Amino acid sequence: MLDEADGEAWVSRRHSQIGQPAREIGARSADGIPYLIPEIQLFYKAGRPRPKDEQDFDEAIGILDSDQRRWLSGAIAIAYGEHPWLARITAMPGS
Repeated sequence: MLDEADGEAWVSRRHSQIGQPAREIGARSADGIPYLIPEIQLFYKAGRPRPKDEQDFDEAIGILDSDQRRWLSGAIAIAYGEHPWLARITAMPGS
């Protein structure tokens, strides 16, 4: 999923206006296991959400902070236009 870069920035292959500094797109669990930050993972899942993607969204959206939700809703709107997840994101407290 992370095959595009522009210098030190990750740029989505789905839309060139969507990106993050490359050093900020990953994190590590308490056990040291690397993972992709959830808002980027959800962004990719939003493209053609399957039932398991809907479940992942339902489980993950509550742990995202307001900045992460704002980034996710902006990225979804840019790349996919109207999307059922947008209303659910903006309905979250603090969004």
